[in-house]
Amino acid sequence: MIKRLLYGAVWCFCFGLLGALLALSVGASFNHGKMPHRLLTLVSFGAEFGTDLFFLGYAFAVLPRAKPPSSAMRPFGPAQGLWGMAGFLITMTAGALLLANLLICLNLLLIICHIDQHVNLSGHAALAGSALAGESVAGLWVAWYLRRFGEACLFDGSTNGIGWCKAPRDAYVVSALMAAIVLAFVLGLYHFVPPDFKKLQSLPVEQLFTGSAISVLPILILAVFAAPALEEFVFRGIGFAGLSVRLGPLWAGTITTIAFMAVHAPEKIYYPLGFIDVGMMAAGSVILRVRYRSIRPSIMLHILYNGGGILATALFT
Repeated sequence: MIKRLLYGAVWCFCFGLLGALLALSVGASFNHGKMPHRLLTLVSFGAEFGTDLFFLGYAFAVLPRAKPPSSAMRPFGPAQGLWGMAGFLITMTAGALLLANLLICLNLLLIICHIDQHVNLSGHAALAGSALAGESVAGLWVAWYLRRFGEACLFDGSTNGIGWCKAPRDAYVVSALMAAIVLAFVLGLYHFVPPDFKKLQSLPVEQLFTGSAISVLPILILAVFAAPALEEFVFRGIGFAGLSVRLGPLWAGTITTIAFMAVHAPEKIYYPLGFIDVGMMAAGSVILRVRYRSIRPSIMLHILYNGGGILATALFT
């Protein structure tokens, strides 16, 4: 383990250095010493771009000596559950930053070349592109990670399995009722303890919904359908099952619920009471997962919660 971390650190340095050198060589060919501060900034973002590539390569286990042995991922336990949650966050962040750093480098090159057309880095297109890139890369990683466990674990409905199994019809009825209860609680909070919507609208996640109808549509699909499915596979599937092998379903559910709430902390920075409904939704997903031996009802609950939350925010703003 220590050797792999050391090799990972070496690979990280090499990727960052390669990105910096590439940016330096491209920028210097246009700069001719006229804008050294711009060139230095370009080099720094080139290094960040290379570092993003390293994290993706490390997460997908493609770097020699930094990847685990082929049999290391087969046993399913706490280490695999924790890495399932951590790897999802790493790949999503690295994927989003990869595109963001690429756009920043492009912008700096345009400035160095004295080209008037620049990329609006704070505009809706750049934010939406980064969000879609991050979620897409994370989705590919989750699919890749699930393949490493095999179908036996994926379709195992016990608390030690992923739980991609059929569920009875009443499970979806209960899921819809849970979603209605949580959303009613959200509406009650908004009514009696309204947040500062001006501050909420300044958050990057809220700015994703400020573009035109056509540009916002992919973000809506991502927020309402794709993100809930991925997060349920990660938290109530991989994470819950891995921790449950050693700690049991109660502690596994508690830890994954806290982790899920922590991941959504940036969205609740201006409205801490929002952690209550996020926790309610996560706890409800765990209950559905254990009661019906499937994550499919949990996915439905998450979809209804996200969709209803977006609608409630739109009605109150």
